[in-house]
Amino acid sequence: MSEAVAGRRQDTCIWADRDSRFGFVVGVAGVGFLSLLLAGCSQRSGVVSETAPVASLHLHGTAFGGDQPVSGATIQLYAVGTTGDGSASTPLLTQVVTSDANGEFTLTGDYQCPSASTQVYLTATGGNPGLPTGMTNPQLALMAALGNCGSLGSTTTIFVNELTTVAAVWPLAPFMSSYSAIGSGSSDATALASAFATAAIFANTTNGTVPGLNVPTGTTVPVAQINTLADALASCTNSSGGVAGDGSACGILFAAATPQGGTAPVNVIGAGMSLANNPTLNSASIFGLVGGKSPFQPTLTSAPASLAVQVAATSGGLSYSASALVFSAAYLNFPATQTLTVINNGPLAVGFTNVQIVGANASDFSLQASCPAPPGLPVGQTCVIGIGFAPSAGGVRNATLLVETNGVNSPQSFALSGTGLPHVGSSVTLSPSSLTFTLAGVPQAVTVTNNSAKPIALGSISTTLGSETNNCGAMLAAQSICTIEVETLSLGISFDNVGTNTGTLTVTDTGNPGVETLPVNVPYASVNFTPLPINFGDMPLGVTSMANASNVASGSSYYGPAPPFSGSITGPNASDFGVGFFGNNYETTAYVSFTPTGLGARTATLVTNYGNIPLSGNGVTDSASFSIAPVPPVSSQVGVSLPVPVTIQNTGSTVLYLRLATGSGDFVLPGTLASSPLVLVPAQSQSFNISFNPVGLGLRSATLTATDTGSGVSHSIPLTGTGDAIDPSITPITFTFSSTEVGVLSAAQTMTVSTPSGGPVSIQFSNDGYNNDFPLNPGTCATQTPCQISVSFKPSKTGSDYADYLVTDLVTAQTTLFTVYGSGGVGSVSLSSSSLTFAARDIGTTSISQTVTLTNTGDATLTISGETFSGANVGDFPIEGNTCGSSLAGGANCTLTISFDPTASGTRSAILQIMTNAASSPDNIQLMGTAN
Repeated sequence: MSEAVAGRRQDTCIWADRDSRFGFVVGVAGVGFLSLLLAGCSQRSGVVSETAPVASLHLHGTAFGGDQPVSGATIQLYAVGTTGDGSASTPLLTQVVTSDANGEFTLTGDYQCPSASTQVYLTATGGNPGLPTGMTNPQLALMAALGNCGSLGSTTTIFVNELTTVAAVWPLAPFMSSYSAIGSGSSDATALASAFATAAIFANTTNGTVPGLNVPTGTTVPVAQINTLADALASCTNSSGGVAGDGSACGILFAAATPQGGTAPVNVIGAGMSLANNPTLNSASIFGLVGGKSPFQPTLTSAPASLAVQVAATSGGLSYSASALVFSAAYLNFPATQTLTVINNGPLAVGFTNVQIVGANASDFSLQASCPAPPGLPVGQTCVIGIGFAPSAGGVRNATLLVETNGVNSPQSFALSGTGLPHVGSSVTLSPSSLTFTLAGVPQAVTVTNNSAKPIALGSISTTLGSETNNCGAMLAAQSICTIEVETLSLGISFDNVGTNTGTLTVTDTGNPGVETLPVNVPYASVNFTPLPINFGDMPLGVTSMANASNVASGSSYYGPAPPFSGSITGPNASDFGVGFFGNNYETTAYVSFTPTGLGARTATLVTNYGNIPLSGNGVTDSASFSIAPVPPVSSQVGVSLPVPVTIQNTGSTVLYLRLATGSGDFVLPGTLASSPLVLVPAQSQSFNISFNPVGLGLRSATLTATDTGSGVSHSIPLTGTGDAIDPSITPITFTFSSTEVGVLSAAQTMTVSTPSGGPVSIQFSNDGYNNDFPLNPGTCATQTPCQISVSFKPSKTGSDYADYLVTDLVTAQTTLFTVYGSGGVGSVSLSSSSLTFAARDIGTTSISQTVTLTNTGDATLTISGETFSGANVGDFPIEGNTCGSSLAGGANCTLTISFDPTASGTRSAILQIMTNAASSPDNIQLMGTAN
């Protein structure tokens, strides 16, 4: 041990059980005892934090292979890695420790854990499992999961054997790359700790038996399954070793534990890790290693379908459709999906608290569907967990699905495995090098070329813009080409952008590198584009319909005009339809007409640079006919009338006398059409307004029916509208307070609030203004309307201010906003002169008066509290006139008129003081005069 380590130990604390009197066997420990130790340590040497190193104890343990002690085994205590799944563990023993002839070993002062919460495990490798003297089994490898390092107490024991090995390896396999590399990253450290807890449930490391400690109530541990697996491992442990395929017990175990395309394990723990990751692999061969005299009983009576080890519910709980998911071999980046069905057998709903994929190859698997979080899956119901697999490298790929619930048999782990197939052949190329769409709805072709002398498989083909059609199939022969058609249904629609929206066409294949991409460019267009079909209905042959405006209009973008709306008509009956575009770059509308040249259905497509619009109509023989243009849905407040335009066209060859009716009080015909027929000559169209005046809230509907009185031909169209609730009425809706001195409360302003029902309203402050500056009294509004609101203004700062208040009708939830404005200010005094000097005069005479003008240069009313004199001769300067009063509005002025009336000879003086609420108060006027 280094001096630095020794020093740290003594600085931390001296454990009472360092004395050899407390020799014991290592195991999973009592947390309560650890707490006492930590408490005693903190009393002697300060507080011990969760991250502080934990000094070693005097530990003793035993290693057995089956029912034979293992002598000469190398013992190592590891702390789990923290840099990712399967990261290197930290060996904690600073000296070589081996087991004696009885399989026993002692660790006295040989380790120091990074912290009390660090997960630790112990391994026993190599040694002699009852072989003749001098022989060893180099493939022997056993382990026990001990849990938190701080849980190692002076009264616990450990017994490392094949049972503890199965109990440790099966839950820890997702986090293992070898027995000396078990670890996790920060994102799944909790899952690793949960795996250690599961290991403690599977086996009791204090005596090397199953089940372990603290088996959750309502669950059962698969004892026979664990015994069978332990016996299979023991067939290799209790031997002289071997390699895969050599016919020895170890050779049979290692060969059976080798996945297709994988590497054969070289020790017992490696074989267990491979079987845990691939539990459906060669279970019959594994079962064949178990004999009637195997050390661990009872065992399974036949080979299991799966070698997985999972806690089961004794009754009810969740059941799963599989214990592992095995994906077929796939080329790199070729995705596949499998599902795991979950059934809730009761008696309570179960919620899924965490569903996570972990393991060295976790990124090759993806969670595509999961089960519901709490309160979760009802009793008797099923849910599906979907897992995707897309190998990123060749060879065997393993991960584990962890499922945590609030049910009894939680957590559960499910091995995920698949094989990545390397790509073959040379490169695949796409041409052209990019696509740019200027016409929506018109596909463009991309040529795929296989440059290899070998056929290649094609995987997924996708584009982030528009859609694609794969004309290539699943395989492309050597030195062959095929095509993919890419189409965008509309240009990139945006209300604040110009330029180009760029996407990508991606083709996966088995060539090198296996993923090809091609840019797809779609110009941004600032438009309102609604490609609704246009149906003209029945039209007599040769008769042209009224022009039907398409629901497409381009508008100005934030930075400039959008591309002009343009296009042409194509399709089976393109000549029956006509189109004209009217407008400019900022607003363009397409008008489409229909003139059938044949009987029956006539169809075409208006192909535009923004997308395609289906066109249709029906050619009929010459007779009485007409069409009614569709009326879009409308909305209006209850009791408020809204005009709704309607257009009817005579599409026949006879004069029509149309009687109109709506059958609803919400949609009212104009007076003339309500009492008289609408007369239309052939090809004539007539527009008029129906009034929508909803009499109630919500959806209102009616049918406009027009019937020709001569032929009886009748057509109907639906009329729909929404009756909106009436907003609260506020009078006035806004008002402004006059400039008010900061800190002074103004007189209140009032407004009247009313609602249709007379019900109550709430009033809430609704903006970032100074709420406290506009105190509000809601009066009786909280119980009834009409009511009055009173608002005052008490500015807390100078300058303009405002507040928004939202009034909500508590019956209909309709709202109205009202705003109050004000300006906080101060009065300010400006004098036309700060001194007056009078000419010399005789005692007892009065001078001509002089005037001083006082101006309020501030932005609030100036309060004038009075004028006073000070100085030696205050009685010699009488005020002859004063127009100032007690207040002066901002910008206004007033005058003070003063004369000189000396009462004694010599120099006479006084000061006139003007008292106001201005900051400069008192403002002084110096008065001077001389008497003879």
